Amino acid sequence: MRLFTVTAAGSLLERHTLGPRADRWSRPHRLGKPGSWSTQAAPAVATDPRGRTHLVAVTRGGGLQSQHTVGHDAGQWSGFRPVDDRTWSVTSTPALAAAEDGKVWLATVDARGGLTIRHTGNEGWRWPAGTSLVGPWSPYASPALTLDRRGRTWLGAVGEDGAIVVRSAKAGSPTWRPAHGLPPGSGSLTDSPTLTPTPDGGVLVGVSDGQDGALWRRPSGPASLPAAHGPHGGGFSVSPLL
Repeated sequence: MRLFTVTAAGSLLERHTLGPRADRWSRPHRLGKPGSWSTQAAPAVATDPRGRTHLVAVTRGGGLQSQHTVGHDAGQWSGFRPVDDRTWSVTSTPALAAAEDGKVWLATVDARGGLTIRHTGNEGWRWPAGTSLVGPWSPYASPALTLDRRGRTWLGAVGEDGAIVVRSAKAGSPTWRPAHGLPPGSGSLTDSPTLTPTPDGGVLVGVSDGQDGALWRRPSGPASLPAAHGPHGGGFSVSPLL
Protein backbone atom coordinates (compact mmCIF):
# COMPACT_ATOMS: atom_id res chain seq x y z
CA MET A 1 0.00 0.00 0.00
CA ARG A 2 1.08 3.55 -0.70
CA LEU A 3 0.19 6.66 1.28
CA PHE A 4 0.49 10.16 -0.21
CA THR A 5 0.06 13.37 1.73
CA VAL A 6 0.86 17.08 1.48
CA THR A 7 2.38 18.64 4.58
CA ALA A 8 1.34 21.97 6.05
CA ALA A 9 4.45 23.42 4.42
CA GLY A 10 3.42 22.19 0.96
CA SER A 11 5.75 19.19 0.54
CA LEU A 12 4.41 16.01 -1.06
CA LEU A 13 5.41 12.84 0.78
CA GLU A 14 5.01 9.15 -0.08
CA ARG A 15 5.20 6.18 2.29
CA HIS A 16 4.56 2.51 1.56
CA THR A 17 4.19 -0.67 3.53
CA LEU A 18 7.15 -3.01 3.96
CA GLY A 19 7.18 -6.80 3.96
CA PRO A 20 4.48 -9.37 3.26
CA ARG A 21 2.48 -8.57 6.42
CA ALA A 22 2.06 -4.92 5.37
CA ASP A 23 2.15 -3.79 9.00
CA ARG A 24 5.29 -1.63 8.77
CA TRP A 25 5.69 1.63 6.87
CA SER A 26 8.70 3.06 5.05
CA ARG A 27 10.22 6.40 5.91
CA PRO A 28 8.63 9.41 4.16
CA HIS A 29 9.95 9.98 0.65
CA ARG A 30 9.58 13.48 -0.77
CA LEU A 31 8.22 13.81 -4.32
CA GLY A 32 8.88 16.98 -6.29
CA LYS A 33 10.22 20.24 -4.93
CA PRO A 34 9.71 20.96 -1.22
CA GLY A 35 6.97 23.46 -0.43
CA SER A 36 5.71 23.53 -4.03
CA TRP A 37 2.28 21.87 -3.65
CA SER A 38 -1.16 23.24 -2.77
CA THR A 39 -2.02 22.60 0.86
CA GLN A 40 -5.76 22.79 0.09
CA ALA A 41 -5.91 19.99 -2.49
CA ALA A 42 -4.97 16.35 -1.98
CA PRO A 43 -2.92 14.30 -4.45
CA ALA A 44 -4.95 11.95 -6.66
CA VAL A 45 -3.80 8.36 -7.18
CA ALA A 46 -4.89 5.39 -9.32
CA THR A 47 -3.33 2.02 -10.18
CA ASP A 48 -3.69 0.73 -13.75
CA PRO A 49 -3.99 -2.95 -14.83
CA ARG A 50 -0.22 -3.11 -15.35
CA GLY A 51 0.36 -2.29 -11.70
CA ARG A 52 1.64 1.23 -12.33
CA THR A 53 0.70 3.90 -9.81
CA HIS A 54 -0.38 7.20 -11.40
CA LEU A 55 -0.17 10.39 -9.36
CA VAL A 56 -1.59 13.83 -10.17
CA ALA A 57 -1.24 16.84 -7.87
CA VAL A 58 -1.85 20.61 -7.92
CA THR A 59 0.99 23.05 -7.27
CA ARG A 60 0.74 26.19 -5.14
CA GLY A 61 0.38 28.23 -8.32
CA GLY A 62 -2.41 26.06 -9.76
CA GLY A 63 -0.28 23.95 -12.10
CA LEU A 64 -1.24 20.33 -12.71
CA GLN A 65 1.62 17.82 -12.52
CA SER A 66 1.55 14.06 -13.14
CA GLN A 67 3.91 11.10 -12.93
CA HIS A 68 3.75 7.30 -12.71
CA THR A 69 5.85 4.46 -11.40
CA VAL A 70 8.22 2.63 -13.73
CA GLY A 71 10.18 -0.60 -13.50
CA HIS A 72 9.24 -4.10 -12.42
CA ASP A 73 9.19 -3.35 -8.70
CA ALA A 74 7.28 -0.05 -9.18
CA GLY A 75 9.79 1.63 -6.90
CA GLN A 76 10.93 4.28 -9.37
CA TRP A 77 9.02 7.27 -10.70
CA SER A 78 8.92 8.72 -14.20
CA GLY A 79 9.35 12.26 -12.88
CA PHE A 80 6.72 14.99 -12.80
CA ARG A 81 5.50 16.49 -16.06
CA PRO A 82 2.89 19.24 -16.55
CA VAL A 83 -0.46 17.94 -17.74
CA ASP A 84 -1.02 21.25 -19.58
CA ASP A 85 -0.23 24.95 -19.23
CA ARG A 86 -3.55 26.01 -17.70
CA THR A 87 -4.24 27.31 -14.18
CA TRP A 88 -6.33 24.99 -12.00
CA SER A 89 -8.13 25.49 -8.71
CA VAL A 90 -5.81 25.08 -5.72
CA THR A 91 -8.84 24.16 -3.56
CA SER A 92 -10.10 21.26 -5.71
CA THR A 93 -8.53 17.80 -5.66
CA PRO A 94 -8.20 16.14 -9.10
CA ALA A 95 -9.99 12.83 -9.70
CA LEU A 96 -8.27 9.80 -11.23
CA ALA A 97 -9.63 6.41 -12.30
CA ALA A 98 -7.95 3.58 -14.22
CA ALA A 99 -9.83 1.50 -16.81
CA GLU A 100 -9.27 -2.15 -17.66
CA ASP A 101 -8.13 -1.21 -21.18
CA GLY A 102 -5.15 0.72 -19.77
CA LYS A 103 -6.60 4.23 -20.07
CA VAL A 104 -6.37 6.52 -17.07
CA TRP A 105 -9.13 9.10 -16.65
CA LEU A 106 -8.60 12.53 -15.10
CA ALA A 107 -11.16 15.16 -14.08
CA THR A 108 -10.13 18.64 -12.89
CA VAL A 109 -11.76 21.96 -12.03
CA ASP A 110 -10.05 25.24 -12.88
CA ALA A 111 -9.98 28.46 -10.90
CA ARG A 112 -12.97 29.88 -12.83
CA GLY A 113 -15.18 26.85 -12.38
CA GLY A 114 -14.49 25.06 -15.65
CA LEU A 115 -14.47 21.26 -15.50
CA THR A 116 -12.34 19.23 -17.90
CA ILE A 117 -12.28 15.45 -18.28
CA ARG A 118 -9.67 13.57 -20.31
CA HIS A 119 -8.01 10.19 -20.56
CA THR A 120 -4.68 8.86 -21.68
CA GLY A 121 -4.16 6.42 -24.50
CA ASN A 122 -3.65 2.74 -23.80
CA GLU A 123 -0.01 3.44 -22.89
CA GLY A 124 -1.41 5.32 -19.90
CA TRP A 125 0.66 8.49 -19.54
CA ARG A 126 0.11 11.07 -22.32
CA TRP A 127 -2.63 13.59 -21.50
CA PRO A 128 -4.65 15.16 -24.37
CA ALA A 129 -6.48 18.48 -24.10
CA GLY A 130 -9.70 16.79 -22.96
CA THR A 131 -13.36 17.80 -23.03
CA SER A 132 -14.88 20.73 -21.12
CA LEU A 133 -18.30 20.07 -19.62
CA VAL A 134 -20.90 22.81 -19.50
CA GLY A 135 -20.90 24.48 -16.07
CA PRO A 136 -19.87 26.48 -14.19
CA TRP A 137 -18.75 24.22 -11.33
CA SER A 138 -17.62 24.89 -7.81
CA PRO A 139 -13.85 25.49 -7.65
CA TYR A 140 -13.99 24.63 -3.92
CA ALA A 141 -15.27 21.07 -4.31
CA SER A 142 -13.55 18.08 -5.87
CA PRO A 143 -14.88 15.94 -8.74
CA ALA A 144 -15.18 12.16 -8.44
CA LEU A 145 -14.55 9.45 -11.04
CA THR A 146 -15.15 5.72 -11.24
CA LEU A 147 -15.67 3.00 -13.85
CA ASP A 148 -18.28 0.28 -13.53
CA ARG A 149 -17.88 -3.33 -14.61
CA ARG A 150 -19.39 -2.61 -18.02
CA GLY A 151 -16.67 -0.08 -18.82
CA ARG A 152 -18.90 2.98 -18.39
CA THR A 153 -17.16 6.03 -16.89
CA TRP A 154 -18.99 7.96 -14.17
CA LEU A 155 -18.30 11.55 -13.16
CA GLY A 156 -19.64 13.40 -10.12
CA ALA A 157 -19.20 17.12 -9.43
CA VAL A 158 -20.71 20.08 -7.57
CA GLY A 159 -22.34 22.91 -9.51
CA GLU A 160 -21.96 26.58 -8.67
CA ASP A 161 -25.32 26.36 -6.85
CA GLY A 162 -24.15 23.49 -4.64
CA ALA A 163 -26.19 20.86 -6.49
CA ILE A 164 -24.71 17.41 -7.08
CA VAL A 165 -24.40 16.48 -10.75
CA VAL A 166 -23.57 12.96 -11.99
CA ARG A 167 -22.97 12.03 -15.62
CA SER A 168 -21.82 8.87 -17.36
CA ALA A 169 -20.41 7.89 -20.74
CA LYS A 170 -20.29 4.48 -22.40
CA ALA A 171 -16.91 3.10 -23.37
CA GLY A 172 -15.74 4.85 -26.55
CA SER A 173 -18.60 7.39 -26.50
CA PRO A 174 -17.99 11.18 -26.31
CA THR A 175 -21.53 11.78 -24.95
CA TRP A 176 -21.99 12.36 -21.22
CA ARG A 177 -25.53 11.57 -20.12
CA PRO A 178 -27.05 12.95 -16.90
CA ALA A 179 -27.99 10.58 -14.10
CA HIS A 180 -31.19 10.86 -12.07
CA GLY A 181 -32.37 9.73 -8.66
CA LEU A 182 -29.45 11.42 -6.91
CA PRO A 183 -29.24 12.39 -3.23
CA PRO A 184 -30.05 16.07 -2.62
CA GLY A 185 -26.75 16.85 -0.89
CA SER A 186 -26.18 19.71 1.53
CA GLY A 187 -26.10 22.59 -0.97
CA SER A 188 -22.57 23.43 0.12
CA LEU A 189 -19.97 24.49 -2.45
CA THR A 190 -17.30 22.50 -0.58
CA ASP A 191 -19.03 19.13 0.03
CA SER A 192 -17.65 16.82 -2.65
CA PRO A 193 -19.44 13.65 -3.83
CA THR A 194 -17.88 10.20 -3.92
CA LEU A 195 -18.55 7.41 -6.43
CA THR A 196 -17.92 3.71 -6.00
CA PRO A 197 -18.70 0.72 -8.23
CA THR A 198 -20.83 -2.12 -6.91
CA PRO A 199 -20.26 -5.86 -7.44
CA ASP A 200 -23.42 -6.12 -9.57
CA GLY A 201 -22.08 -3.68 -12.17
CA GLY A 202 -23.69 -0.47 -10.92
CA VAL A 203 -22.41 2.51 -8.94
CA LEU A 204 -23.32 4.28 -5.73
CA VAL A 205 -23.21 8.05 -5.23
CA GLY A 206 -22.45 9.36 -1.75
CA VAL A 207 -22.75 12.94 -0.50
CA SER A 208 -22.82 14.71 2.84
CA ASP A 209 -26.29 15.54 4.17
CA GLY A 210 -24.94 18.58 6.03
CA GLN A 211 -25.88 17.07 9.41
CA ASP A 212 -23.06 14.68 10.28
CA GLY A 213 -24.35 12.04 7.89
CA ALA A 214 -23.80 10.65 4.41
CA LEU A 215 -26.57 9.95 1.90
CA TRP A 216 -26.17 7.12 -0.63
CA ARG A 217 -28.12 6.57 -3.81
CA ARG A 218 -27.88 4.33 -6.82
CA PRO A 219 -28.34 6.61 -9.86
CA SER A 220 -31.87 6.37 -11.30
CA GLY A 221 -32.95 4.33 -8.27
CA PRO A 222 -33.94 4.54 -4.58
CA ALA A 223 -31.62 4.64 -1.60
CA SER A 224 -29.38 1.58 -1.52
CA LEU A 225 -27.72 2.02 1.87
CA PRO A 226 -28.70 3.67 5.17
CA ALA A 227 -27.07 6.90 6.23
CA ALA A 228 -23.51 6.56 7.50
CA HIS A 229 -22.43 9.10 10.09
CA GLY A 230 -19.18 11.07 10.11
CA PRO A 231 -17.68 14.35 11.33
CA HIS A 232 -18.60 17.87 10.25
CA GLY A 233 -16.98 19.22 7.10
CA GLY A 234 -14.43 17.64 4.80
CA GLY A 235 -14.99 14.73 2.46
CA PHE A 236 -14.89 10.97 2.62
CA SER A 237 -13.98 8.02 0.43
CA VAL A 238 -15.18 4.45 0.13
CA SER A 239 -13.85 1.19 -1.25
CA PRO A 240 -16.09 -1.78 -2.11
CA LEU A 241 -15.45 -5.27 -0.77
CA LEU A 242 -15.26 -7.34 -3.96
